[in-house]
Amino acid sequence: FFFQAEDGIRDFCLSRGLGDVYKRQAYNGEEALLKVKEETPDLMLLDCEMPILDGYECARRLVDAFDTKEIETFPIAAMTAHESDAEKNRCFMAGMNSVSYTHLTLPTIYSV
Repeated sequence: FFFQAEDGIRDFCLSRGLGDVYKRQAYNGEEALLKVKEETPDLMLLDCEMPILDGYECARRLVDAFDTKEIETFPIAAMTAHESDAEKNRCFMAGMNSVSYTHLTLPTIYSV
């Protein structure tokens, strides 16, 4: 299963036929950090501009938790509307493994 942390992604996924893949959801970065401690996802889709704790800081904290073995490692895929090299670099510097510019499809999910 995959875990998505974004403030409006459920409707986005359902509108693109990804509802059967959807499993867990958080509405902000703090909630995402708590939920991954309950169950390790196969993949996390992480919105870069979530409220309370943004995706960049959430990814940094997840990577710290991976390093200390607090949680099992899983891939983190950034979701952003800002299609630029600077944005892509910012995502990778935060510890995300890939970047999707809101054009999410099942092949994109499986490629991560």
